[in-house]
Amino acid sequence: MLYFAHRRNGVDINKDYLKAVSERYKNLSGVLECLQIDLINDCKKLPESQFVIANLLIEYIGYQAFQKAVLWMKPKYVSCVIQINKNDYSWVSNSPYLHAFDRLDEVHCQMEEERLEKTMEQIGYRGSMGKSYDLPNGKELLRLDFKMEKKYEAVYLSEFSDVFYVEEKNIVLVNWKKYCELEQYRAPLENALKVMKYHADCNYVADTRDGFEDNPLDTKWVAEYFMPHAKEYGCRIIYFIIDKNNSLREELEGQEKDSAQLLEFRYIFGLDDVE
Repeated sequence: MLYFAHRRNGVDINKDYLKAVSERYKNLSGVLECLQIDLINDCKKLPESQFVIANLLIEYIGYQAFQKAVLWMKPKYVSCVIQINKNDYSWVSNSPYLHAFDRLDEVHCQMEEERLEKTMEQIGYRGSMGKSYDLPNGKELLRLDFKMEKKYEAVYLSEFSDVFYVEEKNIVLVNWKKYCELEQYRAPLENALKVMKYHADCNYVADTRDGFEDNPLDTKWVAEYFMPHAKEYGCRIIYFIIDKNNSLREELEGQEKDSAQLLEFRYIFGLDDVE
């Protein structure tokens, strides 16, 4: 359930649950409004908010759906609680009600602190506080609070990649999420070019930490089409956000070699390194 502190909206997909909440908190009538919304498919129905609380929610909708919901709501602050399951214990403790959770295995995702921090960082939020609470049976509740540091304008969103314009740094940012090729690979880059054409001297940043080795046809397209057009539209620097091991070193250095005569290439660990 999401709770929007400023407007006091509660969100869930379960109509019966929302009805029970409304009946239980009748004293908040006129203050609390419950909204039935499918956060995975209908996040555009969410209202904007200054402060969002999302406790034990991300496990059931996934990192990317939560990221899109936050982008849509544009809150200044986000507070989350996730469950960390240590020592390979089941995420549900043994109890007489155990089988009430059987179907939840179909949608439940194991949570990782680092992955959530990275998911929020990709859309301009930085962690401001973390606190853990030990539970029985090898479990832990972890509270993570985030504050918006950079305002991202969503340009293109898909299951494979997201494209944002970051005005503060005058960059277009492409977050690669999973393997794609041809049209699905080129569409975000075409959108990135549109941003560079519209914003003078806009540089390009690719977050490659969840990246992949390109289809050779796409590698050729990048060298022959994307890089020359980026140069034409005023881009001077191509930034690659890499993981600590630079897992895609050969792929990225290949792109640099193909276009080094056109653009400068820099390898960084986060947007704070963009000059």
